[in-house]
Amino acid sequence: MPKIWDLPHVGTLAGDMRIPVDKTGDGTANDTAHFTPDDIVEYVEANAELAPGAHAASHATGGSDPITPASIGAATIAEAGNALTAAQNAQTTADDAASAATAAQGTADNAVTAAGTAQTTADAAQTTAEQWAHPPIVATIDDTDSPFTVLPEHAGGIIRVDTSGDVVVVNMPPALATTRPFRIAIELIDDSNGAEVTSDGVLTFYPSEQTEVSVGSLGITYITLTSPTRGSVVMDLEAWAEANTATDLATAAIGVANAALPKPGGTTTANGIAYGTGTAGAAVAISTTTLADLVKRLGNVFTLSASTVLDDSYSGGVIFTDTSGGARSHTIPTTVSAGWNAIFVREGANTLNIIGDGTMLMAGPAAVANAVAIAVDNGGVSVIRRSATKCWCAGVIA
Repeated sequence: MPKIWDLPHVGTLAGDMRIPVDKTGDGTANDTAHFTPDDIVEYVEANAELAPGAHAASHATGGSDPITPASIGAATIAEAGNALTAAQNAQTTADDAASAATAAQGTADNAVTAAGTAQTTADAAQTTAEQWAHPPIVATIDDTDSPFTVLPEHAGGIIRVDTSGDVVVVNMPPALATTRPFRIAIELIDDSNGAEVTSDGVLTFYPSEQTEVSVGSLGITYITLTSPTRGSVVMDLEAWAEANTATDLATAAIGVANAALPKPGGTTTANGIAYGTGTAGAAVAISTTTLADLVKRLGNVFTLSASTVLDDSYSGGVIFTDTSGGARSHTIPTTVSAGWNAIFVREGANTLNIIGDGTMLMAGPAAVANAVAIAVDNGGVSVIRRSATKCWCAGVIA
């Protein structure tokens, strides 16, 4: 086999110069022969270490290189773009699925919360139903327990009150109605002095629109705090009916008395009801039958024009007060006797106030903030001392 290595360097070949060839294998050049194309092919085929590889075989003649992604197992640009788009779509689908899962979890959490709220509401309704189906007697109190503070655990129960010793005050703090309405029943088992229900003096009870509720009738009065600022009062129907019956009887009695009164200018016998002058056993001329004149014959009548500190001498009287010269205030001190009472009538354009001496408080339907203000001309209020520190007041103040 011809060899061209290990031969002397002959310089640069040019023109028709021949390549020195050792065809005999003895390491010397034979200048009589030369390498032909066939010799080169034969030489290349006989030496595997110089055979072209797969990549070289892929080269085309003329220097072009037709290697393509497909020829080496790679994706085309279009295929790569499609793959990227598919990957992005898959990520979007995964993100949507994650969002849907989160939303589903939120819905489930909301459902659990709603179920809990419904359970709480149901429990409260059940508790209220049980309380009013079988209300317990939570306390029996008297004036030695006054003021008695109602507690949350008393909800739905009955407080029995004995007022034979003195007025009993029951306090219902507004906070009892912070989360839901709070109800309690007051049963008066003795009405000698009555009970007063308040709510730290800040809650308004309806329908009286007062900060205190006076309970003076035997039986049960239901009181509900509907919010920390509002309460409602419902009296026992039997007691209410008895009160209405008493009112009807009083109205009927007044009607009979009025019928017995002679008309102005008429006459009547001495055993009738009359206001005027005459001789006993003879006809009496009637000068007037007005209500004011009739009232003045029912007890001691006082006419005041200045503010006055009252005492026992005014007890049982009707006190007319002239307020045309300005507002007036009458004070009832704690020194007045038990059972002290009077009727106050305002005559004039300015307010008439009925107040205590600081310790004596005014309570009842006509009292506001422990005082009475008669804000209308000819308005009147009945006042009675119920204890050493409280007077009960009712009447027309506005």
